[in-house]
Amino acid sequence: MARRLIERDLDIEGLASLARREGNSKKPVYEMHKWWARRLSVNFRMFLICATSEPTDSLEESWKKFYSPYSIEGKRVMDPFMGGGTSVVEAMKLGAIALGCDIDPIAWFVTKKETDPWDASVFQEELDALEHRVAERVRAYYRTDIDGAGADVVYYFWVSTARCTSCNRDFEAHINYILYDDRRKTVRPHRLAFCRKCGELHPLRANQRRFVCESCGTKTDCFDAPMKNGNYRCPHCSHKEALADAVRKGMPLGRRLFAVEYVDPTDKKNKFKKADKQDRLLFEKASDDLGKLLDKLPIPKDSTIPVKNRTDLRPITFGMKKYVDMFNQRQLLCLGLILNEINKVEDDNTREYMLLAFSDCLACNNMLAYYAFGYRKLTPLFGLHSYRMVTRPVEGNVWGTSSGRGSYSASVRKIQRGKAYFADPWEYLYGDKREPGRVPVGQKKEYHNPPTNSTTPRLAVLRNSDARNLNWIEDSYVDIVLTDPPYYDNIPYSELSDFYYIWIRDYVEWPSAKRKAHTPMDLNLIVNARASKSRSDFTEGLTKSFRECKRILKPDGLLIFTFHHKRAEAWHALARTLRDSGFTVTNVFPVLSEGKSGFHSSAGNLKWDIVFTCRARDEERLGRYSDSRRRKSVEKQKEYWRRRLSEGGIEVGDLDRQSLEHGLNIAYIVNRPHSMEDLESLFTMENRK
Repeated sequence: MARRLIERDLDIEGLASLARREGNSKKPVYEMHKWWARRLSVNFRMFLICATSEPTDSLEESWKKFYSPYSIEGKRVMDPFMGGGTSVVEAMKLGAIALGCDIDPIAWFVTKKETDPWDASVFQEELDALEHRVAERVRAYYRTDIDGAGADVVYYFWVSTARCTSCNRDFEAHINYILYDDRRKTVRPHRLAFCRKCGELHPLRANQRRFVCESCGTKTDCFDAPMKNGNYRCPHCSHKEALADAVRKGMPLGRRLFAVEYVDPTDKKNKFKKADKQDRLLFEKASDDLGKLLDKLPIPKDSTIPVKNRTDLRPITFGMKKYVDMFNQRQLLCLGLILNEINKVEDDNTREYMLLAFSDCLACNNMLAYYAFGYRKLTPLFGLHSYRMVTRPVEGNVWGTSSGRGSYSASVRKIQRGKAYFADPWEYLYGDKREPGRVPVGQKKEYHNPPTNSTTPRLAVLRNSDARNLNWIEDSYVDIVLTDPPYYDNIPYSELSDFYYIWIRDYVEWPSAKRKAHTPMDLNLIVNARASKSRSDFTEGLTKSFRECKRILKPDGLLIFTFHHKRAEAWHALARTLRDSGFTVTNVFPVLSEGKSGFHSSAGNLKWDIVFTCRARDEERLGRYSDSRRRKSVEKQKEYWRRRLSEGGIEVGDLDRQSLEHGLNIAYIVNRPHSMEDLESLFTMENRK
């Protein structure tokens, strides 16, 4: 059987150049809603092109197809762990029939709306009506007084107040006494600080650390604050303790509003002020209004944060028992007002797009969002892939103003940009110019923008279901399975997505017969002792999924997937999965999966994925296993990749080189008859390195 291009070679160096840029700024369709660990679209597009290549195709030919409206029409591409939908979208961009499923309902909803029909004029008409009904009502809660004139608030700055468990005195849990520290030359002043006693704002010189308050005479060291790395040092008695431990002991946390960022009505520039009495009174009014409307607004006030089957007890360890505990009263009121009006939209498709924007904006409009003072912008919840205790949260304008991040109106604009991209997709072409060019690559299909009453068959079939049971797909139906499976003990997606789900669960027509109270945390494929999820559970679950993939693949079909991990036992689980599900590996290669500013971009983190291409095992074609030959083969291939990437000017860290070695070892051992002892010995030895 002739090998396809993806089983022979790819231009890894050229892909790395594109991936490095996309890792910092994804295509608009993938920014419509948060999903974790999205694979890069440039990689998946190239995988699909090279997986459907002719035997004689060259690397040059693959790039010609990459930058053209190349079609793989008639091909069927399946992703059993579709997550944020990269494989589904890229398959549809190439004209293929895309199938996908995910056990998480938010993953299903996000991917569904990425690929659903879109009528921009209908959406805009409904949006205008929504804005007319609710926007000014929400904006009225985000106003501040500037010399007798009203101004739109961009952000309110809060600080947690705590009580020392040793001396029983209160303190403000500041991490420093700086509002922003912006080194851009266009900004004056570079650093804006506030007095540790009275809160008066003070512009400082660049790198200035200490100042004396002009209002109260107090000396302030900007970096001598009570909080550091989650621990507090009491400013009264110097007692030291983890704040989370103190909360677990019953220490209450309060909040105090201390500063405001607003849009100056005269020059339209963002400026800062100390929070005053009027600012606090406006918050009290919002709190009173919430009390009056609470039972009438669609706020999930009774939704508790699940403890059972949870791998990470945050944010429960922060003292939060219900999801509404993550929001202040003004946020709950404004979110409730907006959601209430969204639910009045009659057109189902348009309402769902508005719900997606609403869900997306939740990550920026809660009290676990904080201000990146070095960049002067809000950092949303899940900026890192977990819940984090934030002692100086920032509250944004929920509807939005001329600036700011993560408002509802900003999330709506993301939906509009994403759907415009999906209707007419493009790829970046980087040349000598500083700004990249855009090359149209879309298939001009009716599904991009069908009329409301269209009977055009969908080119995507999506399920909110378990990859361990694909009985909705017949045998030998799929040409390619392209996926990014769970990474052993990494991110528990459903624990995070439940934050979104509880807000919109009653207003989306989910595909399951019975609406669930929470996302299926108990069904996640993950290794975690606290949730009683073992390595054997993970291996068994992934093996069932891969066996289903083998069943639905055509005889000449390909399984293509990405994987990386630091721990040898994760690779051991993968090796057993491939062996027990009946696959052999036809190629293994690395691809860059992160940009410079990505979650994994810091030193010591993995930045490369290892890609496996696999076919159904032919027992008669298996070679003999020899441990000495394995070592020689792996060393030879490691040297090949070291030299090739080095000559291409590409740096690869130690952990990524180790991942590649694990992948090469797996390819050798699963392609040959071997004993359980061979497998155990290999990864036990690797674990000792």
